[in-house]
Amino acid sequence: MSGDFLPALINAPETTRPCPVRRPGPEDEPAAAERGDGLLRPSEQEFRLLVEGIDCVFWIISTDLDQVFYISPAYEKVWGRSCQSLYEQPRSWLEAVHPDDVRQVEEAIRAARQQRSANQGDLVYRILRSDGTLRWIRARAFLVPGEQGARDCFIGLAEDITDRKQMEEALRLKDRALECSATGIAFASPDGLLTYVNQSALRMWGYADSREMLGRPCAAFWHDPAKAARVSEQLRRHGSWTGELVARRKDGSCFPVELSANLVTDAAGEPVCMMASCIDVTARKQAEERLQHLQAQLAHVDRLATMGELASGLAHELNQPLTAIATYTRAAVRLLRAGTGDPGQLLQALEQAARQAERAGEVVHRLRRFVARAEPHRSLLDLNELVREALLLSEYDLRDGGVHVQLDLREPLPPVEGDRIQLEQVILNLIRNAVEAMADTPPGQRNLTIITGPTGQGTVEVAVCDAGCGLTVEMVQRLFQPFQTTKPQGMGLGLAISRSIIQAHGGWMWARPNPERGATFSFALPIAGGTSNHGAPADRLPR
Repeated sequence: MSGDFLPALINAPETTRPCPVRRPGPEDEPAAAERGDGLLRPSEQEFRLLVEGIDCVFWIISTDLDQVFYISPAYEKVWGRSCQSLYEQPRSWLEAVHPDDVRQVEEAIRAARQQRSANQGDLVYRILRSDGTLRWIRARAFLVPGEQGARDCFIGLAEDITDRKQMEEALRLKDRALECSATGIAFASPDGLLTYVNQSALRMWGYADSREMLGRPCAAFWHDPAKAARVSEQLRRHGSWTGELVARRKDGSCFPVELSANLVTDAAGEPVCMMASCIDVTARKQAEERLQHLQAQLAHVDRLATMGELASGLAHELNQPLTAIATYTRAAVRLLRAGTGDPGQLLQALEQAARQAERAGEVVHRLRRFVARAEPHRSLLDLNELVREALLLSEYDLRDGGVHVQLDLREPLPPVEGDRIQLEQVILNLIRNAVEAMADTPPGQRNLTIITGPTGQGTVEVAVCDAGCGLTVEMVQRLFQPFQTTKPQGMGLGLAISRSIIQAHGGWMWARPNPERGATFSFALPIAGGTSNHGAPADRLPR
C-alpha cells in the first residue's frame, strides 16, 4: 500500500529517525468521498497543539529504548528533567524510576517486545525526581510495528497520579482508622438503615459478620426502639445528638452506650447519611456504682462520728421529755393511790406524758434516720425542709453555743433530686462547723445566717454564713482536701465528704471569707428536671 508517513518527531533532533505512523494516502480518498466524511490531514501545528496541551507526557521511543523520537514538554514538569537531556540520553527516564519499581517496568517492556502486543495496558510505578520528591506515574503504551524497514516503536502516555494516590492513601488510612478504632462507629442512610459498622461495633453488639447488621433499621439494635426512633427524629431535626442509650446485643443482653450522632448533609443541605460513635460504658457505670457505694460507706462513718460528737447534746434533748414523762406519770400514780384523783386531772397528766413521749420518739427517729446505713436513694427534695431538719439535730449545740440563727429561705423553692440523708448530712456539717468557728466570737455577735434560693442558672444554692474567725487564702486552697482540720480531735473528712456528696449530685461546693468577719460556705445543686449552666462560684444569691 502506497502512502506517505507522518513524522511524529516534532521537536526531535534532525538525526532521529521518523516513527512510521501512517497517514491516509490518495487511494483512500474515493472510499472517503463515498462516505462523505473527508480526510483528516493533521499538520505539525495541529499535532503540537494536541500533545502539548495536555498534562500527560506523550512519548514515542524505539522498542530497544535507544532512541527517543518525541517527548512532550510535560516531561519536564513531571520528571523534573529537560526534554533535551532525554533526547541525548534516551534511557535517562528509566534512571529516575524508583529502585523498587525498576524490575516491573523492565519486565513490562520485555513482555511487550516478546508478545508484540498492541496494548500492554496500564503500568503504575514511582519515580524519584532530582529534587528528592517522589511522584506516582501511570503509563499506557502501544507497540507500533515498523513498516518497510522502519523500526518498531512504543507510543504512549504517562500521567502523574501522585495527588490521586495520596487521596487514595488518605482514604485507606481513614478506613484503617475506622476499623482499628476502639470506639464503635456506624453509618446509616437518611431513612435509618445501617450501611456500615466497624469491627468495634460488631464486637460491641456481639455479631461476627457485618452482613448480619447492615440493611437493618438502627432502632432494632436498642433496648427501647421507640426511644431510639425519637433520637433519630431529633437528629434529623437538630443535626446532632449526644446522650446515653441502652443497647441490645445479638444474644438479647443489654448494655449502656454513650452515643454521639451527627447528620451529614451535602452542599445543598440535604441529608446524605447519619454517623454515630458508640462507647460501651458498662465498666464506667460499674466503677461509678462502686464509688457511690464507697462514698455512702464513708458518709455513714462520718455520720456516726458526728453523732458521737453530738452525744451529750442528744442526751440532753432526750432527757427533757423523759423527765417530763416521769413527772406526769408519777403525779397520776399518786392521785390514783390517794383515791382522790379527778378524772380530768388524770387525763391531763397522761396527755402531757404522751406528748413528751412523742417528742422523744421524734428525736430518736431523727437520729435513727440520720445514722441509718442504707444505699443512696434519690427523690425530689425541698432544701428548705432539709435545712430545718438539720437545725433540729443541732439545736442543743446552737443553744449551748449562744448562736443566733437567722433564716432567709426562699419560698417556694424549686425541688432538687437527691438523697435526703446525704444532703442533710452536708447541711449539718456546715452548721456545726459554723458553730465551732464562732467559739471565740464575743457573745451576742455569734450570728449564723442560712440563705437558700434559685440562682437563675438552673440551680438552687444554699449558703451558710458565720461570724467566726474567717478564712485565709491558704486555708481556702486546702479546705476541701481530706485530713485537713483545725480541730484537735477532728478527722479532717467532713468537708471532703460533703463536697464529694455534692459533686455526686451534679453540684459543686465552695467557700469564701466574708468582707467583715467570718466565712460563707455554699453549695449549688441542679433543679430537678432542668439543665444547669453554672460557671465559677460567685455571689449569686441576694444577701
